[in-house]
Amino acid sequence: IKECAAEERGKGYLVSCLVDHRTNISEYQCNQYITKMTSIVFSDYRLICGFMDKCKDDINKLHCGSVNTGDK
Repeated sequence: IKECAAEERGKGYLVSCLVDHRTNISEYQCNQYITKMTSIVFSDYRLICGFMDKCKDDINKLHCGSVNTGDK
């Protein structure tokens, strides 16, 4: 879709963009796939692009979920 055409490939930004704009996806099977991917992506914080890098300290401090970022 045009909203995601400029997203950098291979970094997770495209999937995040497609999730954000999935109501604009007109092909039924693609829309269903992105809807299913949404539940997978949001079940593991490591798959949310940029989330771990930006929130690592808070995740460790607050013991959020079961993700342990270690000393990356």
